Amino acid sequence: MSFAGNFSIRTFSIFTAVVFASASARADCDSNFSKQGSIFTGAIYRSNVAIADVSVESAIEQLRAKAILEKMSVLSSDAASGSLLIEQRESGATRVIPMLISATNESGVTSVAMEVKLASGMLAKADDVRAEICGMLSAIKVGTSAEQAAAAARMAAENAAPESMDALDLSMQLARQAHTNQSTINPRYRGQRFTLSGKVGFIMEDGDGYNIGFDIPDRLDMAISPGPNEPSYNVRLSCLMAPSELAYALSLRERERVKLTGVFYKYDQFKKTAWLKDCKRAR
Repeated sequence: MSFAGNFSIRTFSIFTAVVFASASARADCDSNFSKQGSIFTGAIYRSNVAIADVSVESAIEQLRAKAILEKMSVLSSDAASGSLLIEQRESGATRVIPMLISATNESGVTSVAMEVKLASGMLAKADDVRAEICGMLSAIKVGTSAEQAAAAARMAAENAAPESMDALDLSMQLARQAHTNQSTINPRYRGQRFTLSGKVGFIMEDGDGYNIGFDIPDRLDMAISPGPNEPSYNVRLSCLMAPSELAYALSLRERERVKLTGVFYKYDQFKKTAWLKDCKRAR
């Protein structure tokens, strides 16, 4: 077998080692996969792999970058101690699904474990969950390609397009999640970019800048009343405008329809308000 160009025997050896490590990790993951619990108590799916020639820090950083690239939320990440908590984001009828990852190293071999928890009442095929877990764990690169893979994924994630939503939809989504556990909102969304569409509720001076609030109706005033297990409020949304958008902000009027792109800044559980910062008019 011959190879054209500068594809050397050493390059081929490294490529073969990476492919072998990935295939070995996938086989380990498939055989170690297990399920506990039921639809009534909430199912827990687990698996783990053992990978040589990769550090705990690199494994966690690679998985964190991959999660961001696949539009998952990163709630907590500590590469040094080998812990990572990510979530599949809420979308339509799909609820938030937390995924806990841990990594340890012993005698030069890094063990990476992943656990997926489903809330009671949620259904999922074991084969689908297995594919999700093992797809993540077998993607861990080893050797010199490990840092390159993590860096490439981080760059791609940073350059990803913002998520486009109607402001009311995001408001109701935040309210549902806050109703379950308010403490998860900030780590779940902080730093995430959104393009929000809606009507201007108010325009107000905020320090040296201006704050554009979306017109969000009260949940009790909406045509469909909240159920007994749903929040009785909607989360208010405000955009702290970028300094370059001062003229645009001052030109707006209440009830005018806008589309703004910004970065999720913080959620105040007492005011039931979420702020985006560095907001600009979406082009």
